[in-house]
Amino acid sequence: MKLIADKRTITLDQQEKYTAAMESLLEGTTEKGQTNIIPKQTKLRSVKVANGTATVDFTGDLRKDFVGGSTGETMLVGSIVDTLTEFPEVKKVQILIDGKKVESLGGHMDLSQPLTRMTDLLK
Repeated sequence: MKLIADKRTITLDQQEKYTAAMESLLEGTTEKGQTNIIPKQTKLRSVKVANGTATVDFTGDLRKDFVGGSTGETMLVGSIVDTLTEFPEVKKVQILIDGKKVESLGGHMDLSQPLTRMTDLLK
């Protein structure tokens, strides 16, 4: 159970690169044998980067419609963190739900503080 890096070319049309990367992640994959871990209903509210930390804000659907256990939560959070830390200027990622810090999505990971890259999850 690993995250599979997926290289994509994104065309920026008035979107900044961080927002475009997160929107692409939310679209999911169509590759055979791969699973989309982020709930389909989830929408991105915003992404802001300051002082090496990306703050990414999702709608409450991210938590409400999450159906995984500890591994699923780790994979979901890891996909967000590792996508944004692909940008060399981003060292940490803070995940928000509806503009607020959350302790966890499913009770398995501490999301109250910014997270660093999770390279051990990558295949």
